[in-house]
Amino acid sequence: MALLNCPDCGNAVSDQAPACPKCGRPRVSAGTTDHAKQFASPSTLKRTTHPITLVAALGLLAVVGWYSLNSYHQSQLPALPMAVKSRPAIIGSGQVIMFENESNQPLSVAATLTHPSTNIQKVYQIDTGPRGTKSIGSMEGWVGESGDTVTLANNNYRRWSGSIR
Repeated sequence: MALLNCPDCGNAVSDQAPACPKCGRPRVSAGTTDHAKQFASPSTLKRTTHPITLVAALGLLAVVGWYSLNSYHQSQLPALPMAVKSRPAIIGSGQVIMFENESNQPLSVAATLTHPSTNIQKVYQIDTGPRGTKSIGSMEGWVGESGDTVTLANNNYRRWSGSIR
């Protein structure tokens, strides 16, 4: 058994070893007697990427691309022409959340209401006429409290989020 020097790292390697234990450079063959030809030259090494790594990289690239495109699209949309206000309920307890359409066109939005203390969430479809108002309170199944979060979404406008006081 003879010891050879690895051309990459200089480590002593047994002539019986298939590769350098320090850097991993493979040997050509165990039967070669020439010291210079004991290790594979860097140009003959073939590196391949595992298919799962390629799929993961492409998936990550697709997610980043979609997020960037969606963020850019959202930033280009106009502001939602709807005001959100609250008032004490006349009948029942809690507060009533009022949605006022500030445009001259009918407007339909999805309103997501959330109680932050209990994490209860409910989605309502808010349809208002031009300059119209719609209210949601205990009669509609939501007892508004101070601190409730409201998120409004419509595909033609930027998403709006806020909380009632």
